[in-house]
Amino acid sequence: MLLEIWHGTTLETQFSLKEALGGYYERLALALRWLDDMKDPLLELYDKAASHCIRGMIGGETRFREWEDLEFWGAVCGDIIEPLSKNCKQWR
Repeated sequence: MLLEIWHGTTLETQFSLKEALGGYYERLALALRWLDDMKDPLLELYDKAASHCIRGMIGGETRFREWEDLEFWGAVCGDIIEPLSKNCKQWR
């Protein structure tokens, strides 16, 4: 979703797909390809947030955590929410 917001287009439009992909891994592979596309690079902080979301590396770990885990939420704030917030300051 962050890539779609940044580029103002959908994943399906970006890759000229006739219909939406339903499979998680199919969408993930395209999202990773799009993230690494340097034709319209993301700003550094936005790239950091999008990369953490797409690659699933939050708090330096890839393992799944419990929804109630405060360490997980601290990492989400530090790796995703803070960079997006700092990125938005230029438009405030």
